[in-house]
Amino acid sequence: MGVPFFVMRKLFYVLIITMLSVSATAEFVLSTSVKMAYSEIYSLHLNSAERWITRVEKENRSNNFIPFLRFNVAFTKIFVSEDPLLYESLNSNLNDWIDDVKDAEDGAWKSTCLTEMYMLRSALKLKFGKNIKSGFDGIKAYNTAEEGVASYPEFKPLWLSWGLMKLAIGSVPDNYKGLISAFGYSGDIDQGLELIKGSWMYSQSEGHRYLLAKSALIYGYTSLQLEQNWVHSITDLQVKDQLDSNNLLVYLQAKFLQEQKQTSELIQVLENREKGAEAYPFYYLDFMEGKAKVAAQRPDAAVPFQRYLENYKGKNFIKAIHYQLAMHYLFQGNAEKADYHKLLVFTEGNDFTGADKMALFMADRNMNETLLKAQAQYDNAQYNRALETLESGKNYCQNAIDSTEMFYRLGRVHQALGNELKAIIAYKEAVQKDFRKATYYGANSSLQLAKMLEQKEMNASARYYYKLTLQFRNYPFQDGIQQKAKAGKRKVDKE
Repeated sequence: MGVPFFVMRKLFYVLIITMLSVSATAEFVLSTSVKMAYSEIYSLHLNSAERWITRVEKENRSNNFIPFLRFNVAFTKIFVSEDPLLYESLNSNLNDWIDDVKDAEDGAWKSTCLTEMYMLRSALKLKFGKNIKSGFDGIKAYNTAEEGVASYPEFKPLWLSWGLMKLAIGSVPDNYKGLISAFGYSGDIDQGLELIKGSWMYSQSEGHRYLLAKSALIYGYTSLQLEQNWVHSITDLQVKDQLDSNNLLVYLQAKFLQEQKQTSELIQVLENREKGAEAYPFYYLDFMEGKAKVAAQRPDAAVPFQRYLENYKGKNFIKAIHYQLAMHYLFQGNAEKADYHKLLVFTEGNDFTGADKMALFMADRNMNETLLKAQAQYDNAQYNRALETLESGKNYCQNAIDSTEMFYRLGRVHQALGNELKAIIAYKEAVQKDFRKATYYGANSSLQLAKMLEQKEMNASARYYYKLTLQFRNYPFQDGIQQKAKAGKRKVDKE
């Protein structure tokens, strides 16, 4: 008796499906669709990225880049929005996508993708207060990258993550260094920066430009954060043509302009950023815009802050916004609204970020209009006006913190005007008044002193003030200042 036709047909279908499954082996296939999806993620065009990922799935459902790309889309949505409910809803997916990549065959791309996924998951855990679990993912990222670099030393896409870890560990303050060394981890700022730079240069070559936005963002930010002065704008990073369609690069350019006190250009860049439906909302840019407009004493400074407060789902920068609004209304002569927003600093938002901690510190003081105006004028590059405000003010230093801030702001203004001796004298006064109290003003005065002395090749004195900076504790923006001090001390130690 022969086999029935419908049985034969079913067996034939099974055979075809099996053959297709074997031919579509699980591997990392770097297709054009994969590159487009990756590029769109780092342009914050997440809907477009998901459409490209769907195309990748149609091309080869077993492509191991699929879970990596889906992880990146989810991470970006969570990290940019800081929405705790979104994090909770996607957390199990993040873990599953990591497991999918772990199951792939060993290779350079597996090491690269897995390292990045561990790093990004660590960043999310840190953002949402899961510090110990974040540390475990950091360990996994380091170990995975170390093994990958040992096996594939010339695979440049891996250099970016490995360089970031080397840089981060190398710039850790001395009091944490022993703990990190005990776990067998070693860092090197120079090596880290060179690896990041090498990855950025690689991303400019033909066939690899899908990596350019990401590598430029990290290279530019780390150079700025550690004050390397390698790059000064996105033009230096070869990505100016992407500014109109990439809000991550808008963020980076805004950081450059903020550092350079080019407030008018900063406001223009932020106002002209992409705001269409394809651009995933990045509300931190509203915070930056509002802050710049407060410094410029623009009457519309409250508008971007209100957008942030109405749309943002997280808890960060809310205290900072209310203090900025208090400053804005003080400058506008509306004392009632200024007091209202100052009170909200104590009740709204978290105090996780340096900006929010600083807002709490400032709200705990009386609003000193002279010092606040001098700060705004300095931030707006109106250095002579700031100096006049500080020198002509009457009886505005009511306590030791006011005096410390006054000397700090005098130091900043004189430094900007090129009055180096006056700046050094003012900074020393701020450090002397502040060391026992330990505020941002004293710590940053010590850092600025060290940098000025280093520029004069007075390395012994510079080393003293870098080390002194590292002794200040428990003040807003401590991590960033200590990271810069650590990097500076490393340079003068080599001299």
